[in-house]
Amino acid sequence: ITMMSSATNAGIAAASNEETIRKNVNNKDLEAKGIIAFPNPAADRVIIMTSKPVVSERDVLVTDMHGMAVKSFTSRMTDSQSLELNIGRLKPAMYLVRVKVGNEYRQVKIVKQ
Repeated sequence: ITMMSSATNAGIAAASNEETIRKNVNNKDLEAKGIIAFPNPAADRVIIMTSKPVVSERDVLVTDMHGMAVKSFTSRMTDSQSLELNIGRLKPAMYLVRVKVGNEYRQVKIVKQ
């Protein structure tokens, strides 16, 4: 009998949830805007998907609505066209996420619950 920890179960559930969300992403919106965020609003993490490959996770900027850069988040590449942002430490508010995609920058609004 194999037993899994609750952390492992949570990881599996999160991955399954992410796959479900990805399947439901409107590709027309992604192509039209070049960037989308989901889930949005979010409490802990947001997946940023782009229509073209992201240059680097270092080329991500999160700002408040006044343009002030936010330092309290982490990001990781999940594949060439998506990033996961850990926004758990941000205060509930609206933010702008700016990502370098190819030779240009794209931005999307996110809401932190």
